Amino acid sequence: MKWSREVMRDRHMLRTMETLLLFGLLAFLFDQKWLLFTFISTFLLLTAHRLYLQNIGNRITLENIKEKTHLFTGEETAIELTLLNKGLPVINATMTIIFDHCLEPLHHPFSRDKAIIKTKVPCTIWSQEMFQLSLPVIAKKRGSCRIRKITLSIPQLFGSGSVLLTYEPSVRKEFLVFPEKTLVHIPRQQKQLFLGSMPVYTSLFHDPLQPIGTREYRNEDPLQYIHWKASARTMSLQTKIFTETTAHSWLLTFNIAHNQYSLSQKIETYIRYAAYLINVAEKNHIPYALAINVRTFRADTSYYYLPEGEGGKHQQQALELLSYLSWNMLTVPYEQMLASLETVHVAPILIHIGEKTENANHIFRRFKQRGSNLFFVETVDEKGVLEPWRTKQTSLEQNV
Repeated sequence: MKWSREVMRDRHMLRTMETLLLFGLLAFLFDQKWLLFTFISTFLLLTAHRLYLQNIGNRITLENIKEKTHLFTGEETAIELTLLNKGLPVINATMTIIFDHCLEPLHHPFSRDKAIIKTKVPCTIWSQEMFQLSLPVIAKKRGSCRIRKITLSIPQLFGSGSVLLTYEPSVRKEFLVFPEKTLVHIPRQQKQLFLGSMPVYTSLFHDPLQPIGTREYRNEDPLQYIHWKASARTMSLQTKIFTETTAHSWLLTFNIAHNQYSLSQKIETYIRYAAYLINVAEKNHIPYALAINVRTFRADTSYYYLPEGEGGKHQQQALELLSYLSWNMLTVPYEQMLASLETVHVAPILIHIGEKTENANHIFRRFKQRGSNLFFVETVDEKGVLEPWRTKQTSLEQNV
């Protein structure tokens, strides 16, 4: 059985039934047929009511299909639940739904208790009937929202008691609210390197946004690269020549810890920076990997790690990792994560997000020696600014 039952009986009901049985016996002894009929009828009615309480809700099932919904802040959706009643009819019941506070009901009263939202919905389900609930909600803040509890309170037909059904299995619906983005300014002198186009003499790639001249058309040239104005001037087909470039990839390393005992108070700001950089990488078709020093208990890695990739699916996976971050997570030392990454992943560009630590500078120096370009995301006037690691390294050495 997937529902736990708690029957809250009216404590006066049993005494009433005993009294009716006694009066019925007296009516029988004194040959009072109408009184006997009245007492016995009421007694049978209350007996049927007790049987109703013992069996109500025994054959109610909740459709529990695994489902994940992705949202951005301000987007609307609906919590949809389907109940099927193959038993006795449920009349004037109240369904209580408790879920995480990333979502809030629209046009429906609710109460909030810290990080929990509670709302109640009237519910009547006749026998062999399906009840479909669609509760409109709006995404209010970043995070993962799950339905924590569903109860069904069924009132007694007579008296003041009720039957409380609590759904025992975990509800397999999940709502992920992706983080908002905060601008990270990329200085002009770093933009060409940072956005993945570095001029080289020989390369398998070229940048279609950087034409540097024209040449005679060849049969293998794509039609979209024909320079029509130059062709009109020379009276022969001319093809655009582009700057040869080499592809770049990013490694985003995210330190959410302030120290070994607590998380950074600026974690939401850092998450919005990371979301912005992920969006920049996606728009510019730059492969990237993401590492966050959140402790996991997987065999292959002890921290959150998304291997290098690109495309819409990869972006969704990265934003999911950011959505799952919460204040009750355990962390691993940032230096330990960097040392692990150093052995498996050396990207052309490494971008540090979050709190900086003195011990991490030694590992960053090794990344630099192996050819990585290092950047930090700093906060200036409530906006992110990308600065090269060399500048921060020098300033730290001067302070020492």
